[in-house]
Amino acid sequence: MFRLKRKSKKNISYQKKLSIVVILLMLLLPLGKVNLYSYAATTESKKICIKESVEKGKFFAKTYTLDINTACSLVAKIKAKGIGTNLRLTIYGDCPDYFLGHNDLPVKILEKDAKGNVGGVLRTNHIMMADRYHLVVQSVNAIQENRTIELDFECKKIGVEDCDYSKIYLNNTKATATDFNIKNKKTHKFLLSGFREQKDISDYYKIHINKAGYLSLRFRTISNTGNVPFSLCMHSASKNKPYVVFKNPGKKFKAKLMKVTSGDYYLKVLANNSIKNHQIVYSLSVSKTENIKSVSINRKRLSLYCLQGYTTGKLTSAVNGKKSNSNNVVFRSSRSNVVSVSKAGKLTA
Repeated sequence: MFRLKRKSKKNISYQKKLSIVVILLMLLLPLGKVNLYSYAATTESKKICIKESVEKGKFFAKTYTLDINTACSLVAKIKAKGIGTNLRLTIYGDCPDYFLGHNDLPVKILEKDAKGNVGGVLRTNHIMMADRYHLVVQSVNAIQENRTIELDFECKKIGVEDCDYSKIYLNNTKATATDFNIKNKKTHKFLLSGFREQKDISDYYKIHINKAGYLSLRFRTISNTGNVPFSLCMHSASKNKPYVVFKNPGKKFKAKLMKVTSGDYYLKVLANNSIKNHQIVYSLSVSKTENIKSVSINRKRLSLYCLQGYTTGKLTSAVNGKKSNSNNVVFRSSRSNVVSVSKAGKLTA
């Protein structure tokens, strides 16, 4: 009736490079008199939805801005009826390596149909770092009729922990390895990237073991857009011989339980050079644990009744012959409508 389940038990600011950039936006815009405006969304909204009135005989060009504090993908959607000209969309960021002037930014020409209608979508083609991003909307020629342009510019959050430029650059070498917390037993999601503005093909983590015992390591692929070969290697700081090597993990976790002595250890996650213009999202969990040989409870059978004084009971557990606590073992009822059980083992009929 009862199932026992073992409970599975980084902040540096991004300092933008200072640079003096002279941009002749008129080179990107069609000929004609153009006024450039900017509309900004708040950090909380992550989305701009707006309708713009456009005037016959005039060129249109405006910039829309999103301040993003998480890793994300960006999507811009445009719909305009009867404007009679193509629209050019461009997305760029404040990061100097993703600024105007680079030839690999997301750009798209939305072409008018026979009725002069324009519509379409522009998306970023990879996971973006937290930053300020801008969408430039420009008419290729003058607007043909007084009309309205409907625009949505939004961020879709992607839950990776190295979500900004400081974090993605931080632990690219053994000398700058980040400390890995093995006490919280958390499963982490990290990113490797071969895109020009990110350049992160390796991650290094440092683990400190203060007492000999067992270490549990779990590793899997969440996404790998180019099927890029990559691997994880763990070795002691005092020895070059690897404890474990995982190559090209699939969607299911590869797991290893290792007996370790006290000291420092390093984890290295490394992608093949073919990662250029690709990204890998991987999941990693490392925790100090026990080598579990047995789990038992104090009662195999227990009678409860819908009578005062007989509606509750208590289960206790032992791991490897030693009494455990609610942080180590979780109780669950297979028929909670008959008998419920708390995480600590209290039964209620």
